[in-house]
This record gives sequence, structure tokens and C-alpha cells, in this order.
Amino acid sequence: MIKLAIIGTGMMANIIAKEINDGTQELEVYAVLSRTEQKAFLFGERYSIPSDRRYCKALDLFKDEKVEAVYIATPTSEKEHYLSLAIAYGKHVLLEKPIPTSLSALALYEKAKVKDLVVLDATHCVHNVLMQTIHDIASEHVGRVENIEVKFCWPDCETGSNTLNPALEPLGAMGDLGWYTARTLVEFIEDVFDVSSYCVVNERGAVVESRITGYSRAISFTLFASYRGATASQYLFLGGSMGEVIIKDFVMPYWGSFVYGDIQRFSDITVRSGFKPFLEKKKKKAYFSGTQHGNMLLGFSLAIESPQQRERVRKSFEKAIRAALFLEVAHVGAKSIAIKGGA
Repeated sequence: MIKLAIIGTGMMANIIAKEINDGTQELEVYAVLSRTEQKAFLFGERYSIPSDRRYCKALDLFKDEKVEAVYIATPTSEKEHYLSLAIAYGKHVLLEKPIPTSLSALALYEKAKVKDLVVLDATHCVHNVLMQTIHDIASEHVGRVENIEVKFCWPDCETGSNTLNPALEPLGAMGDLGWYTARTLVEFIEDVFDVSSYCVVNERGAVVESRITGYSRAISFTLFASYRGATASQYLFLGGSMGEVIIKDFVMPYWGSFVYGDIQRFSDITVRSGFKPFLEKKKKKAYFSGTQHGNMLLGFSLAIESPQQRERVRKSFEKAIRAALFLEVAHVGAKSIAIKGGA
């Protein structure tokens, strides 16, 4: 069993710890690190972590030689600090998104390669059958991809959450929900030639909505992410020389996601073409097994143990780096629109 330390005690830390404790992975929740003794105590009690492994000082955890890997589930503003300690002390890293993209962080990713350490971004949907076969789906039904539209809207009433605190998550909705739209985009393009974007910010300056449009190598794209509105929407459209593909639950399918659990064991893939696309259409089904986060943890543990799997994970993480850099550029160049009220 690979001994994993969890850094942070928030929602995602609890989801990952529960998945591991359910016994489906070759991982053990060995230790926890929290800034407060109370949170470390409560997390340790919940997941049967002995009291001497409920750390409040980062160096005490990283100096524990039995810790083989860490899951960093902190706000983005704190991730680079813990990443640097993990690389320095030779720990494999599962890194919650969005990932940091400073020059020093990029250097750390390269250093991890040199030290043969696994670094994987915790993007759950990358590990479901839809994303793993998206190129095959596009090749069969879309042909040459010419247009990509990705939309992820998640109504958020928790105005005090980390994602709505610009000091902790400077990109807000663009970095949180928009991460999935960008991560999907880099599956199909590498170089972006032209991009324009806007961000809607609330009274605290937090990004609550973003739209990014652009063009790259004959592919036009639109990425939309928002905490506003009243309807959850996770929509992927691919259009091209042969036809169109639409997937309406591409981030958190109704089976296998930590949000929906077991509602529907498949996702519908709508395929359209021709001059009467609403009539001349058909549906395919993509069936799921396991949970997305469980599959991710399995891939992480296999990469630690297998050089071949390690190379696959590295290629996936290179796409994550491209997605993060893309979002940084879009955020820096975005036109800002201020609103009052709402999220």
C-alpha cells in the first residue's frame, strides 16, 4: 500500500480520503496536514489516522520518511509552497486543480521529472471513458475538427467559498470551472494564435463568470464558465467536416462523479449531420464503471509503481500545464465587467 498524506481538510480532501478508505485503491490515508490542530484532529478521527500523524507543521510531515506521496488540496495560492517541499523531499504529488504556473512552479515540474517523481493533476473527468475516447469519437463522427464549444455552469450560493476569494483563487470561476473547458480544449489544439476574453467580477473582485473565444489552426473555439444562473450545465460540442457531436454531462456524468453518484450509468452522445440535423441525428451511449476519482487514484498509484504508466501520466500532466498557461494568458488579457449582487 502506498502511504499518502493529505494536505488540506476541505471538501475534496474528504472525498479523496473516503474513496481510499473504502478500500478500492492501492493507497493508504497515512497522514494529514492542516493549519489548525482541531481540523487535523477531526479529519484524523474521521479517517482513522493515528494522532501522531495529524500534522500541523509542514516540515514534520515531509520529514516523515514513510510518506511516499501527497495529495495537495489547498487553495491555489498555497499549492506551490507544498509542491516545492514535496519535490525537495522526494514525494509523488497528486495536485488539485488549477495548478500553479509561475516560473518557479514550472521549474519544479521539470525537477520532478529529473527525480523521477509522479506529478498528476486531480482532473477527475480525464479518467472517464468519454475523455479517454474523445479522439476516437471525434474521428468517427466529426472528422476534421473545426469548432469547439465548451460550457460549464455551476450555480454557487456559497459566497464565502475559497473559489470566490480572489486572494486564494485569483482566477475564480475561470480557474475552477473554466479549468475543465481549457483542459478539454488542449486535447485538440496546442498553439493558440488569437484569443479574446472577458471576466465578470463581483463586489469582492472575484471572477464569477468568464468567456474565452479564439482561433487556432483552423479551429475556432468558445469556452464559457459561470457560477451565475440557476441551472447546472456541462456541455461539450465538437463540429467538423463530417458532423457534430454533443455531450451534455462531460465533466460530472450522472454515474461515477462525486456530485451525482449513481443516477444513470451512461452518458448520451448526440451525433448530428446534414441539412436537417435535428431530425437526422442519432444517440450513442458511453457506459461507466467505477468512479472518476477512483479511476484517477488508481492511475496515480499505478504510475508510482510502473514506469510505463508513469510516462502516460507525464503526458497527461503536460496537457494540464498547457491548460493552466492558457488560462493565465486569457485572465491577464480579459476585459473585466463588474456586477452587483448574485454570486
